[in-house]
Amino acid sequence: MILMLTAALAACHSYDDHDPMQIDRPVIDRTVIIYMAAENDLSVHGWNNLNDIREGSKKLSANQCLLVYVDRSHETELPWLGRFQGGQLTDSVSISDMGISQHDEYASDSRVFEDVLRYAVNHFHASQDYGLVLWGHSTGWLLEDSIPRTRGYGFDNGHNDRTTPTGYYLNIPTMNQILKRIPAHWSYIFADCCLFACLESAYEMRNTVDYIVGSVAEIPGQGAPYSKIIPDMFLPAEMACKTIADKYYANCSEAQPFAVIKNCEMDQLASATRTALQVISDNIDDAYPDMNGIIHYLYTDFHIMWGYRPEYSMFYDAGDFIKHHTPQEVYASWQQAYDRAVIHKLMATRWRTAIPWGGFYDNFKITEESYHGVSMFVPQDPRRGRYAKLNEDIKRLTWWNAVYEGSKWDE
Repeated sequence: MILMLTAALAACHSYDDHDPMQIDRPVIDRTVIIYMAAENDLSVHGWNNLNDIREGSKKLSANQCLLVYVDRSHETELPWLGRFQGGQLTDSVSISDMGISQHDEYASDSRVFEDVLRYAVNHFHASQDYGLVLWGHSTGWLLEDSIPRTRGYGFDNGHNDRTTPTGYYLNIPTMNQILKRIPAHWSYIFADCCLFACLESAYEMRNTVDYIVGSVAEIPGQGAPYSKIIPDMFLPAEMACKTIADKYYANCSEAQPFAVIKNCEMDQLASATRTALQVISDNIDDAYPDMNGIIHYLYTDFHIMWGYRPEYSMFYDAGDFIKHHTPQEVYASWQQAYDRAVIHKLMATRWRTAIPWGGFYDNFKITEESYHGVSMFVPQDPRRGRYAKLNEDIKRLTWWNAVYEGSKWDE
């Protein structure tokens, strides 16, 4: 199987006189683009996932278009875009033949991201809609310079190796603007990357993408079970997202939280959150709420060895925070808006983590009542941890304007 795929990939570097992406084909209902930013320590997983994608493509019909953009650590292979169908790589084109400068090969460069997606949409136009799979690294809404080793999406080192710690990142607001500029109806984003199911990212994309499916926590390096979920990517959008989450969850032996967010409901959830935060600010004695005991999904410091400290966390369970700090009637009102926005959630009580003190992140208690499957940032005392920077960075997200602006935390 690997030898067959190797031969197919070689086609990315030799072409006939015709454009391999300009051939007669049936009308496409939906085009799904898997954007694989793998020029980093995930490169080996990218190769394995390509074989799974090839296997999953055997079940696709002629009007279902699956494209994969691949930029991985490989000394002789240019980044390329290809179509998989019937278990084969049927069409392929290198980044240079797409007209993208070889000096701009970083998958996470905003120009490359936009040019690749625009090329895919123009050459594989769908009559109905488009799905986008974000494959690679992510640290949710965080900006590329928030704290060391964070990124909005898709770290790319540009050096064809797996260890270089510097490179390009793509911030979520920038990604949103790119998707808005491309003439396509984006039915969903499937985030096969860490920490993407945060309210800040969903709100940023509320008018651009219909649904987001992803995890509120870190995900395993090997990523999604593509051989199982490729056909599901072409179901009606809401069903596709729920089915992808269910199968991913099962593949992780239920040790991975997931959520599906309906973005058109994010304005109402933001309004309800703003109301709840006003109640919290009126009732707390301190300038910042006490976050002890709130479910958290990642530390801001990867080298803490002595257990949980609130000043080193920034992804808190949104509902657990609201529930913990507001009266029952306020939380109940917030939950109504939440239930309309988060239409599917899968609870895990632990999950694998890259932080060095253990294989699983499980130093807290999660229950059905406390778990909500989506995170939000809560400003904290800037004298603690890295909050001086984070408290300022969050203001660059539209979520801040909708939820915090004018509050005591905006002073």
